[in-house]
Amino acid sequence: MKVSPAAANDFPNEGSSSHYYVARQTDASPLQSNGQQEKFLFYRGVGDFDPPIRATAGAGGRVTVESASDDPIGDVILFNNDRGATAWQVRYGADRRVSFDPLSEEGEIPPPHIELGQMLMTHGLYSREAQAMIDTWRDTWFGDGTRLFYIVPHATIDSILPLEINPNPTETVRVFVGRIELDRTSIATAVQQSAVTRCRQ
Repeated sequence: MKVSPAAANDFPNEGSSSHYYVARQTDASPLQSNGQQEKFLFYRGVGDFDPPIRATAGAGGRVTVESASDDPIGDVILFNNDRGATAWQVRYGADRRVSFDPLSEEGEIPPPHIELGQMLMTHGLYSREAQAMIDTWRDTWFGDGTRLFYIVPHATIDSILPLEINPNPTETVRVFVGRIELDRTSIATAVQQSAVTRCRQ
C-alpha cells in the first residue's frame, strides 16, 4: 500500500449513491493498492466483547448509564427520534454513573450534529473528518429510535483492536463512537461501533 499525496481524486464508483462515499470528503491523502486508489479503508466483522458501558431505560423514560469497569464513562449523548419529533441531552466527562431525565420531544429540533462534531474534534479528529464520519452514519444514527452515543475509551479500543503500523507514525488518532440502541422499558439491546483512524508520519 502506498500513500500518494499528489494523486488525483480518482476513486472507484459503482454508479450509484453510497453513504460510504462521503467518507472521502476529508483532507487525507489518497491510498494506492493493487492498482486501485481510495481514500478510506473499512473493515467489517463480528465482534464478541462486552461494551465498556451499560445503559438501562427505566420507568418514565429515565436512562441510567454505568461504566462496566472502574473507568469513567466520558462524553455521552442520549438521543431520541419519535417519527420526526427529536430530543437529546449531552453529558461531558461523566464519571462511572450518570442519569438522564426523560427526554421531551419538542417537534423539529435538529439532531445534535454540531454537538457530536465538536465532541469528535475534542477527541482528536479534524473538522472535515468529524463531518465525514457524521455524514457517513447520519441515516442510522439519527433515524427513528432512542439511542446512546459515547466515545469509546482508548484503552478499550487498544484491547479489542490492537493496531501496529510499520514504520511507526509520529502520532496515531483513533476515535470510536459507540452506539447503544434502547427501548424505554429494558436495558440496551444492541451495540454498534463506528471508527475513524488517522496516522501522521
